[in-house]
Amino acid sequence: MKIAVKDSETQAFEVPETILTRFNSPESVTIMNLEDYGDFFEITGPAAQAWVQLTNKKTLRKIVKYLGKEYGVPESLVEEKMDKFVKTLTKHGLLKRSKN
Repeated sequence: MKIAVKDSETQAFEVPETILTRFNSPESVTIMNLEDYGDFFEITGPAAQAWVQLTNKKTLRKIVKYLGKEYGVPESLVEEKMDKFVKTLTKHGLLKRSKN
């Protein structure tokens, strides 16, 4: 599955109802999938900030721009990392594409 951040001005994602999120700090989030017998995932740093943006239904394009500016890194690098991050989250059932 290619997320195609470059071509996705409107693509947003949503968190399924079975996912519980705990915001430990601005840079630390714990995610629990209630359907998978309480599997926990902890994400930190830029990934935690990306999660916050995703849960607020920001588009991938907006998240890439935000993180690039926030961390002073090229958007191309953020796109690459976001592609992998979103694929991992969807693979584990923590995220799904919004129907917009």
